Amino acid sequence: AGSLLIDAGTNAYAPARDFNGINRPKGAASDIGAYEVFGPGNPGWQADIAFKRPAGDVNGDYVINVVDLLAMVHCWNLSAESAGYNADCDFNGDGKIDVGDLMILAEMFNEATTTW
Repeated sequence: AGSLLIDAGTNAYAPARDFNGINRPKGAASDIGAYEVFGPGNPGWQADIAFKRPAGDVNGDYVINVVDLLAMVHCWNLSAESAGYNADCDFNGDGKIDVGDLMILAEMFNEATTTW
């Protein structure tokens, strides 16, 4: 079973994006806390305290744009076991670059984010 904090927040008071810049809510309601869980491969947070760039930002410039889309095209339909796989394009962390990752990039497209 999952955490009791998932989908337990109040949308009226939750920020529009989580700490990683992911739009919320992803489920019935916003998750309680700084991170929004989305998908089985991405719990929303990292175990270490290093800051990570927002989903969709392949090249690390904190702007999600056509440069990131073109980078994603080069590793389209690859899995973690494939030569050429780029984990920076696997936005949902499921081990494959596919339509799920493209949807995340599309959601964030043309967004500029801060470097936290």
